[in-house]
Order: sequence, then C-alpha cells, then structure tokens
Amino acid sequence: MSGAFDIPQLDGTPMRWDYFMLEAARGSMRVPDWVLLALPCVVAERFGITPDAVTDDDVKRFAAALPEDPRPTLRAMLRGAELALPDPATAALQLHADAVRGHRRAPVGFPDLAHDAALLVQRDYSEASFYAAFDAGTREDWDARYAVAAIMYLMAARSLT
Repeated sequence: MSGAFDIPQLDGTPMRWDYFMLEAARGSMRVPDWVLLALPCVVAERFGITPDAVTDDDVKRFAAALPEDPRPTLRAMLRGAELALPDPATAALQLHADAVRGHRRAPVGFPDLAHDAALLVQRDYSEASFYAAFDAGTREDWDARYAVAAIMYLMAARSLT
C-alpha cells in the first residue's frame, strides 16, 4: 500500500499511506499536522516549486483544478488494503462522529475509516468540500474521517501530475 500513495512531507521523506491510515485510526495527535504539511508538498509538486514557496493563490489554483472523477484514485487506494470502493448511492457511514473526533478517543477500525473517508469524498466531491475536509481534518477536535478524506483529495489531484 505504498508507492504511488505515499504522502509527501516537508523533510522529503514520504510517509506510507498505510502508516498514515493506522495512525489516523488510532487517533494519533500528529495526524492533523501531517495533513497540513502534505498540502504544500503536493501543491509544490503540481506547480514545480518548492513547498516553502507555495502561496494561498497556488492552493486555490490547485483546488480549482481537481480531477473530474476521484474514483479511480480512491479505488486504487482502497484496493491496496483489499477494500472495495463504497457506492455513495447505497452505502452508509460506518463510524459515528464521536468515534473519530480528536486524539483522546478509542481506536477505530482501519477498514471502516477508509470506507467512510472514501464515501465522504464521493458524496460531495467539489472544491468547497476539499477545503471543508482540510478544515474538519486539521482543527483541534479533528475528525479522522475528514483527515483521511483530505489526503484522498490530495492523492486524487496528485494523479494529474
């Protein structure tokens, strides 16, 4: 589950997708920071600049140019964990919001977390939802589903480079 979906970090050492998912599922307090740090790295890759040179305008251009359909990337990300892409027309969220909020909580299942994040991305895939995922996934009472969804947005957009 690594390689194409490794998450770039500012120090140049990519974080494995499966490691990120396990840490998000267990509620690691580092997850929101990792999400925030991945954003300028992926934006920098897209525009051929260094992460420290990324501006708000670069992030806006990046968000405005998300791929039309995230499903190929989501499918590939979940396939690496031997999970199927949930159908937004029939699937329900598996985790209650209280079960995934903050870092002082019980761990949740990796499959349920991946399922819910992919479902959230598919249900309202848009530039506004990209920003909403980053907001909900990085604030003090962060939601693990949205932290994972934010990374899924980045990986879908990264597939364009």
